[in-house]
Amino acid sequence: MKKQFAALMLAMLIGLAPAVSFANVIDESRYQIPLSQGVNLKKVSSFYEWGVQNVNILEVDLNNPSVKLDVLFNKSGFINRTTLSNMVNQEQGVVAAVNGDFFSMSTPAFSLGPIVKDGKQLSSPHYELNKYASLLVDSTGNALLAYLYSNVQVENSSRGVNVDISAINKPSKNYGNIVIYTKEYTPNSPGANKTYFDLTEIVVENDIVREVRYGQPSVAIPENGYVILAAGANSFVLQGAFTPGEKVKLKTDINLNYNNIKTAIGGGTMLLKNGVETSITQSVSGKSQRTALGITADKKMLIVTVDGRKSPFIGMDEKDMQAYMKALGAKDAMMLDGGGSTQLMADGKIQNTMASAERSLVNGLTIKNTAPKGSISQIEISVLNETIFQGDKVELAIRAFDASKNPIDITTPSFQVSGEGISGNFDGRYFTPTSSGSGNIVASYGGVTGKIPVEILKKNAPDSKMVQTLPASGTAAVFGSMSGGESIIDQAFKAKLASSASANQAVMTLGAADNAFLGAVSAPKEAFNGAYKYKTAGNTTFISVDNRNGGVYKVKGQWDYLKGLMSKSAGNVVIVLQGSDKSADSIDQNAFDKIIQKEAKTKNVYVVYSGKSFSSRVDGNVSYISVVDYASMPKSNIYQDIKYLQFAEADGKLVYGFKPVLTP
Repeated sequence: MKKQFAALMLAMLIGLAPAVSFANVIDESRYQIPLSQGVNLKKVSSFYEWGVQNVNILEVDLNNPSVKLDVLFNKSGFINRTTLSNMVNQEQGVVAAVNGDFFSMSTPAFSLGPIVKDGKQLSSPHYELNKYASLLVDSTGNALLAYLYSNVQVENSSRGVNVDISAINKPSKNYGNIVIYTKEYTPNSPGANKTYFDLTEIVVENDIVREVRYGQPSVAIPENGYVILAAGANSFVLQGAFTPGEKVKLKTDINLNYNNIKTAIGGGTMLLKNGVETSITQSVSGKSQRTALGITADKKMLIVTVDGRKSPFIGMDEKDMQAYMKALGAKDAMMLDGGGSTQLMADGKIQNTMASAERSLVNGLTIKNTAPKGSISQIEISVLNETIFQGDKVELAIRAFDASKNPIDITTPSFQVSGEGISGNFDGRYFTPTSSGSGNIVASYGGVTGKIPVEILKKNAPDSKMVQTLPASGTAAVFGSMSGGESIIDQAFKAKLASSASANQAVMTLGAADNAFLGAVSAPKEAFNGAYKYKTAGNTTFISVDNRNGGVYKVKGQWDYLKGLMSKSAGNVVIVLQGSDKSADSIDQNAFDKIIQKEAKTKNVYVVYSGKSFSSRVDGNVSYISVVDYASMPKSNIYQDIKYLQFAEADGKLVYGFKPVLTP
């Protein structure tokens, strides 16, 4: 039976590869952090055999009139890139922010796609048609994803003529093309110099030509205006097209073809249009950090970041993101910049895992709350751990709101945090419980208090299921590795152990089998020296788990095998680990703790492993039992040292003890 079960599990796993990113999850954690009315951050961590998929999902309700989408950039001019955290620090009212458009890493820097901030166009779309998509948001909060055209003209209304413009706030090689610079890009025009002595600059303010400057030094760009500039042949085109005092109008694809656009930012390929997967028009190869945004049919925006390019994170490519955004319910979706640019900020910190230091960006997309702020009225706490042991360091996200659920600009480290019914310490963003049991984590600020219930599991506690006097008939006997020890005395000890164990319904050994020892045992026996083995004795299922090479997940399909057997087992489950009681991989260990503690709510769960002594403890609701390999038994007091682990059922309860086999 067990071989058929193992074969079935392995057959189900044939052909499974890391490219299958959204199936066969070992464990998944989901947390939600309320950021503002209409804005929530969901954190999803999915653990697979081939790594971890960490995703942040910012849910933004565009129906909420207090929600505003805005563009961030360096306030001293986005010709100079800066980090997203610096952009956020320069701005007021930021609820959350994410990296924005693809950009040139050259000097000067520029956004590949369009930028519109507060209705003013600050960058034109990319010149390649139908390759780089854009987000457009009008004054009523309606959002549109589309491929735009880079059509820019300045109409001289006084003469009825149009001048074609190559780009807005993008550099021109040797100033050979006609371009427009605004103050948001650079405070001052480049001005003529010895190299570009023939540079012409047309200064426009409030749609009126103020100056026509030829071969003159740099000039401050007007707040409500721009400078048109070119050198070479186009320098003379500009001189002939404009005269001071003439009325002009800037015409672009955005302001001509879309109504009342207040905010726009460029990105990469479209992923979805009307719920249908689109062709990938712009791709960055490999699975990496990614940023994407989508719009649902009910006018919600989903801004998603994915961790990657750093172990153990899997990352995604554009096709993965396409499938993921569709699964989230997006109707339309597009990529933003990714890789080292991927970054999401909320609650005063970077929420995603950066593969390296913050990258300097050209722009970012931010969500703001524009409602009038009242005084602090409520505090909400999110605990970013599901299974909490006494002594664990637990991350908290704490948010303060007024009576209308408008966010108050207080970040987690500013709160006073304590325990209620439990004790613990708070340091920055982390609460460390120093006691176990049910209680509340309490956060206070300005006389307002919030709390959240938590269950703190005990750790290293005595186990009531360990007894000194065992029932006469046993259920099972468990030994460490019985290899080693070839002397006559050793053989006598092993014979005595085998004879005593034969009274049990089942006998199991850990690690390498000693065939002579097992041959001397008359009870049903099994050498648990790898994965895909189990044995049932009475009302107890014993499951062999190989965690020796870095974790349970290192053996393909073993997690599914373990979870399947645990869920089907009635009454008692004994997990026999082939390695130590702790996985070398913290993510694997966290999943193990979470999954077995969940099972321990409805049945008795025991974990047996080879250790340095015969000992036991309780972590939460799970018994951890250490047995000693025969070669490591001290044998200084043979009446106490020569023993094994004995399980027995007493009054419907599985108890255990360490049974000596020699008497004085």
